[in-house]
Amino acid sequence: MKRIKFFLFLLFLPFAFTALAQEYATINVIMKDGSITNVQLKEQPKVTFIGDNLVITTSSKSLQFDRNDVQHFTYAKASSVNGVNVDKSKSFSQQGETLIFNSLKSDSHVQIYCIDGRLVKDVTASGCFELNLDSLNAGIYIVKVNETSTKIILRK
Repeated sequence: MKRIKFFLFLLFLPFAFTALAQEYATINVIMKDGSITNVQLKEQPKVTFIGDNLVITTSSKSLQFDRNDVQHFTYAKASSVNGVNVDKSKSFSQQGETLIFNSLKSDSHVQIYCIDGRLVKDVTASGCFELNLDSLNAGIYIVKVNETSTKIILRK
């Protein structure tokens, strides 16, 4: 009986590891300056160290990080909001319920997401632009401008 249980355990062990592995969605590279770069695991990245660099290569891109600038890298589980990068030089300022953009590139794509990942605002703008958020409830939101995302807190 013990042999049957052991055999069944060995038979189902690979399925357990597969289920655990599927929970992870990204590799997050956390830099010493606080910035975070995310790479989707569905892109099948290859992580290598070449000289003093951490190199992550996918079929569509290759990212290279100086090993001395990397604090650590981790795997992150799937969630509704992925790929939030910390950008110390935000392209906007927040004044109450208004976001003020001073130097947007031509036809910049500005999106506002709830923390659960729902898109609540989506606009295209250029140059100086003000985006009123008074229709939104108080809470935490993600502001995505082109490819850069920033977390904001909206208080009412």
